[in-house]
Amino acid sequence: MATVDDLINAELTQLGYTEQPPGSNRTKFGDVFFPGQPAAWCAAFQSWALDQIGFPWPPDARYPGKGDPSVGFLKVLAQKHGWWVASGPQRGDLVCFEWEADSWPDHIGIVEHVLDGDMISTIEGNSPGPDHTDEVAQHPRRLDATIAGFIRLPLDAVPAPPAPPPQPPQPVHPSGHPDLPAWMVLCQQPHGRPGVTCHGDFVGAYQQRMRDRGWTLGEVDGIFGPQTDGATRKFQKEKSLTVDAEVGPMTWGTAFRTDNVT
Repeated sequence: MATVDDLINAELTQLGYTEQPPGSNRTKFGDVFFPGQPAAWCAAFQSWALDQIGFPWPPDARYPGKGDPSVGFLKVLAQKHGWWVASGPQRGDLVCFEWEADSWPDHIGIVEHVLDGDMISTIEGNSPGPDHTDEVAQHPRRLDATIAGFIRLPLDAVPAPPAPPPQPPQPVHPSGHPDLPAWMVLCQQPHGRPGVTCHGDFVGAYQQRMRDRGWTLGEVDGIFGPQTDGATRKFQKEKSLTVDAEVGPMTWGTAFRTDNVT
């Protein structure tokens, strides 16, 4: 039987895949269900990935052998077959988001890592990427009221690789700010690169510093989300740095200088 790792690896191969043309809701995943038609595609992407690893969809699925393009009907199918889990996510669970509080989930991804007690990292289709277009992208997500629950499919479990370790901001620079290790990069889309992270204390320290400088980037929460990404791009452009929304030693050092006011 296929494993959780097989499913996650199938999804990782699609990182960066976007609508064609951008903004059209036309994808190869939606074409499985609605050939040539625009359609929301987060559930279609998860169904496509499961098809790639040969997942045996039950015969009572609305689209036998294909899964379902609707998050809500995937939840209904999961409840019928005992796959629905209200809390306690595991690597490989499908995570359902409900943003409209109407008992019908609106969006779905897969749990790539359980980071700590209240954070997971996900892979999601039909989701904003680094350039703010909808694509297949990785995201840090907080376990909060927007998560309706999880679908734990009957896949063979494998030992989960360790989640990215927390990185306390040490040592401290003589001027009082934390030094960013030379091997570390902060950004919204790590894509599994060694030393690259989208969450943690260093992200929080960077967010606080940028806020202190007068930049608007939302809550200081240690999560390198779209607002932090956008502020970083504008800051890099203003300071004549490489505009890539990746905070390495150069962008970090520039942010913590005291002789460049904004």
